[in-house]
Amino acid sequence: MTAAEIYGVDESVSGAVLLPRLQQVIGSGKMAFILLPRLDNAEELCRQLQLWQQTLQLPWRIELLNEVQRGRFYIAGSESDRARVLTMIAHQRIDVVIASLAGVLAPAPAVEHLRNSEIRLRLGDNVSFSGLLAKLVELDYDDEYEVASPGEFSRRGGIIDVFSSNAEYPARIEFFGDEIDSIRLFDPATQRSLPQKVDEYCIINRCTIQTLTDEEGNAYENTVPALDYFDNDKVAFFELYNGFYDEYFQRFGDEDQRRIYQKFLRRWTEPDHVRIFSASEGTPGDVELCGIYPAAAHILKDLPGETASCSSELLASQWQMQFKQWHDSQYDIIICGCDENSPQRLQEYFRLNQWEKSGVEFAVMDLPGGLLDFAGRYVLITENELLSGMQSSRKAGKKAPPATPEDQELKLENAVISDLEPGRYAVHTSYGIALYKGMKIDVAEDGSSRELMILEYADNAILQVPIHQASSVSCYIGGGRNSSVKVHRLGSVRWAKDKQKTAEAIHQYAAEMLRLQAVRAASPGLEIAPDPLAVQEFAARFKFTETADQLRSIEEIDQDLAGGKPMDRLLCGDVGYGKTEAAMRAAFKVVNAGYQVAVIVPTTVLAQQHYLSFLERFAGYPFTIDVLSRFRSAGEQNTVISHLASGGVDIVIGTHRLASADVKFKNLGLVIIDEEQRFGVKVKEQLLRMRADVNVLTMSATPIPRTLYLSMAGARQLSTIMTAPVERLPVKTIVMREDDNALAMIIKDEIARGGQVYLVHNRVRSINDRLKKLSALLPDVRMAVGHGQMAEHELESVMQEFVNGQLQVLIATTIIESGLDVPNANTIIIERADRFGLAELYQLRGRVGRWRRQAYAYMVIPEQSFITPDGRKRIAAIRRCTQLGAGMKLALRDLEIRGAGNLLGSEQSGHINAVGFELYCQLLKNEIALLKAGKAVQWLPDVELNVEFIRYALHGTDKFLAAGVPVEYIESERIRLNIFRTLGRLTGEEQIKALHLELSDRFGKLPPETENLLTLTLIKVLAAQAGFRSIAVQEGKVLMRKRSSDTYRSNGRLPRISDALSLSGKLKELLRIVQLAKLESIAQTQ
Repeated sequence: MTAAEIYGVDESVSGAVLLPRLQQVIGSGKMAFILLPRLDNAEELCRQLQLWQQTLQLPWRIELLNEVQRGRFYIAGSESDRARVLTMIAHQRIDVVIASLAGVLAPAPAVEHLRNSEIRLRLGDNVSFSGLLAKLVELDYDDEYEVASPGEFSRRGGIIDVFSSNAEYPARIEFFGDEIDSIRLFDPATQRSLPQKVDEYCIINRCTIQTLTDEEGNAYENTVPALDYFDNDKVAFFELYNGFYDEYFQRFGDEDQRRIYQKFLRRWTEPDHVRIFSASEGTPGDVELCGIYPAAAHILKDLPGETASCSSELLASQWQMQFKQWHDSQYDIIICGCDENSPQRLQEYFRLNQWEKSGVEFAVMDLPGGLLDFAGRYVLITENELLSGMQSSRKAGKKAPPATPEDQELKLENAVISDLEPGRYAVHTSYGIALYKGMKIDVAEDGSSRELMILEYADNAILQVPIHQASSVSCYIGGGRNSSVKVHRLGSVRWAKDKQKTAEAIHQYAAEMLRLQAVRAASPGLEIAPDPLAVQEFAARFKFTETADQLRSIEEIDQDLAGGKPMDRLLCGDVGYGKTEAAMRAAFKVVNAGYQVAVIVPTTVLAQQHYLSFLERFAGYPFTIDVLSRFRSAGEQNTVISHLASGGVDIVIGTHRLASADVKFKNLGLVIIDEEQRFGVKVKEQLLRMRADVNVLTMSATPIPRTLYLSMAGARQLSTIMTAPVERLPVKTIVMREDDNALAMIIKDEIARGGQVYLVHNRVRSINDRLKKLSALLPDVRMAVGHGQMAEHELESVMQEFVNGQLQVLIATTIIESGLDVPNANTIIIERADRFGLAELYQLRGRVGRWRRQAYAYMVIPEQSFITPDGRKRIAAIRRCTQLGAGMKLALRDLEIRGAGNLLGSEQSGHINAVGFELYCQLLKNEIALLKAGKAVQWLPDVELNVEFIRYALHGTDKFLAAGVPVEYIESERIRLNIFRTLGRLTGEEQIKALHLELSDRFGKLPPETENLLTLTLIKVLAAQAGFRSIAVQEGKVLMRKRSSDTYRSNGRLPRISDALSLSGKLKELLRIVQLAKLESIAQTQ
């Protein structure tokens, strides 16, 4: 075996080194297979190549083959994506495949088996409907009531919705018999079809591990290593950093795997085998080194200490000397920015530093990093490297679309907050809280049938609610657990009192919000006028790609600061979603305009964290940043307070000590409050005094429900960041059996890469024993315990040591679930994961997973026999969870309600408990509208109907029409309920038409009963708009009464409906009469 060899390659420029060789390979019609020792190596190279591809507009398909196993560790959430990439390799539909050693040694289906398992559906094909359903189950797809994520399908009548693992969107396949009549892509968020038409849809195997291994993880027959997918006649093989492969075999592999890999290597010869060695692997003395290096390497090696902490003057001086050397050596120098404003910013930066621009070009190119090519004699430098000395972490791809809670487009209620399931509590607006028992079909003596919702009140009293009144019933969600919920007694006055008490409290709360808003609007604001170019430069130094949510929030804050009135804005978003960056940009604008900024946090630990974050982000700027907390001595605190009064400190981070009466500011312009809900009552009162006439930005890490967001619109300035950063790598979730030796290896791995580890042991009585056991295994590792029963100062001290990096492992209970943000901790081990709820696991997993490096969450479980059935279901859900699917969203809903309680306060949380969250939001929205505009929200009043020829029923007879949603049309009880809830909120004809389109799109042609239901709804809406409170049709006479009790007459007579008309004709005639009555009503008011 011979191979071409390249030595001395720096990993940060490996993409650039490979680029010309990949062009040759792909140009010859072959696929490039690039193998690296570890997944993090593979992910970094994939990022670089995708950015080069995007910048150079190369028409390549570059894919990363994910790992699903590493030895005995099972890596959750990768199966679908791995199946997609393996399928593309098997069909030669890919240009560049990047993989780790573990990724290609794991078992995969035999190539022919994977090729033959693909389903290709074409318009007009004859396909067995039942056979297709069976095949989807065979391919490991989940049968759901609605399709939300890849690997799911649902069926309704002659329609199958399916989301293939290799597709961007799910498809709606509509059958006529066994013929495919139409194929439409649809949006899983709205469930509505997209405008583009398709003639075929490809469905691939969802999973390549669960269907291939038994309970012990041993491969079944007909499996091969993924290496077998690479045919050396059609593939060029790039083997990177071979010197590190032995480490994998020693730790995770076995001799069989080593033999498999050695056999694979023997198949390759030059030029289709290229071996690339890193600089750290050593270099034979007689070979020529790679001539491409990181451009900033010369700068970094000459700087003292950390780049982030060096001054901008020193950094600029180093660059100036380097530019001169390159220019004298006749190198072409190109400085690359990532947006169209970059050249202007860069030229201004050169002007301010009085640098010579001859021989320097400015270009717009989003590069993974700068490089120096000795052979080509050119230098590429990124704007980020020039300004901060650090390589960009930007990723290829589009910015995340904005998640706009203001979007009030009417659709069926997909939000799980409205889902009702038997056994959950429900709220009836007229009768109070009850236990929802489910649905039943009631058959009358005349043969008609209708659906009823069964609610059980105190003393086993039953209330049967017709499904067409579903809008009066909602799922009860309060601040506490269901076990503490007290159901009401039918006919008692308690419910009326609870509602009245809540309404009064909401009135006071809304009035206070609006009063504070009015006071601030009347106060003169500060003139915040920073230097625009300085603001642009500060934004450009942000090493990551902003999400659309983040940019929108930053713009909203900017508008507030420039508005001339004191800002009071709440910024909500999950940990790591970019709230702090938005706050830092606001702080920069304020200090650049000559004012001071105070950042107030609830704990000394958080104060230290923010202090370090601000120091790093503001490095190189002439602003003084200090911290005030009890970790500073009395003398140091007095010095900080003195400097605040004299203007010697620009930004101060501290606890509630900053709100004390003795702390004076010379020129305070902005107060940033983090997690205000965690402060005590007295501190909140102090903060209230502070916010009278200065700009205030409050941050909360708990998301709030969209319903509450919309209810508070107009009374509170709110910004939300609901999408994760583009660069944020998803946390790799690994399920493993209890094994202390394996845990010790995991901890060593994280510490070896300079990181820290959380270990969650949720039993206080045994937590110290756990510390002793792990300390014996890892005597050189610094670790400690933290739990809620420790003294406050002791716990705080441990947390601070962990934040500062003095501790490498923190063994803790779920006390770490919130309030601790340690970017350097990127591994979390959760013992007995089967005992946690999904929402708890989600929050714990969120403690790790920051932007700069891959994070891991290890779910440690005992042998199967020790896990409860519910625990097994949770572990299965974790293994499946590649993104937030419907099941996980349901589990997370309580986090949002917790966020609502945080925002509203403990008193209002009590009122949410009393009446339920949804009704509380309705009352709040109505009260704010009433106080602001002097009139309540215009809910359309319900119109009482008593029409002799139509009933709310599932099926009609020869004497009356039915208005309903037959079970044969929509099988899902949940969806039928949501349809009726939606109908209760419709306020216009266009909305009813939109609902008609949505139903026909999702479920097929509407049956007559559902057509009648929509027509009846339109009649009620038009009648309500015209001021009618009831419509009755008796013996052909139409009696329409207004709220004033006047009865409608046309030309002095009651309208009549001819008995000669068919039943459907009578309904159309009633609609015509109501339309005419509405027109006459409009004419009378003009």
